Amino acid sequence: MKKKLLIGLGAFYTLLIAAVVAVVIYFWSYIGAVDWSLVNMGNIRALYQGLTESPEVTQEKKKAMDSKRSEEIRNYVSVDLREYTDEEKRQIESGEKTETEILAQIITETVEKEESEKPDTDTEIVDKPVQNTDTENKENTPTNKESADKIVARHVSALYSIQGEFEGRVASLVSSAKNWVAAYKKANPGITWRDAKVAGVQHFSATASSIESECYARVDAQIAQLEADLVAIGADTSIVATIKATAYSEMESRKAQFGQEGYSKVNK
Repeated sequence: MKKKLLIGLGAFYTLLIAAVVAVVIYFWSYIGAVDWSLVNMGNIRALYQGLTESPEVTQEKKKAMDSKRSEEIRNYVSVDLREYTDEEKRQIESGEKTETEILAQIITETVEKEESEKPDTDTEIVDKPVQNTDTENKENTPTNKESADKIVARHVSALYSIQGEFEGRVASLVSSAKNWVAAYKKANPGITWRDAKVAGVQHFSATASSIESECYARVDAQIAQLEADLVAIGADTSIVATIKATAYSEMESRKAQFGQEGYSKVNK
């Protein structure tokens, strides 16, 4: 039994290596043109996902991940949240917005509504004897602490804003690359379209790397600030790990989708 298992595993890994070699050979002209700073585990996972999954499967995985994250955020916050409206359900189903994105809006509106309906008890001035020291001046300063619920909602919304900007810049880069390749081929009629596309990869890969690096840096900074804001008010920070893990997974899935969308175009 053990021998059969080893033979089976050996056959599987042989096929896997053969498949990898075939992909490398087929795409070698493109791979050789890529900025190697783009080669990291996240992008390798995104490439693998894009090559081995259909767009429908990738989209369903994104929705499942989004649903799990939104459920964990619901369990984390202390306020009672309303159900989604029919319009919000339509946006989630169509992919126009994610469930987490809409949930962040609901949390914000719920917290703001509760704050507007209750007396202003968060602002407090401590009555102390007047002393001319910086410490006393700080202690007598009114404070208005932001709730953990609102902090989470604010940072989740900011993360989606970063993602939206990233996708916009990528879409603009793709459009610019297509125009550049067409112009390059027209200026060099003796070359093939494949050669023109390789030249396009060489020309734009550094820009793509820069966009990606900036996006991840801003996401990391936003998540670090989320944790710092929660720590500052003594709140539970367990939600930070969930948001970070799913933010990275979501970006990888989106890159896989970009790959799926561009795969057939590259080889036309």
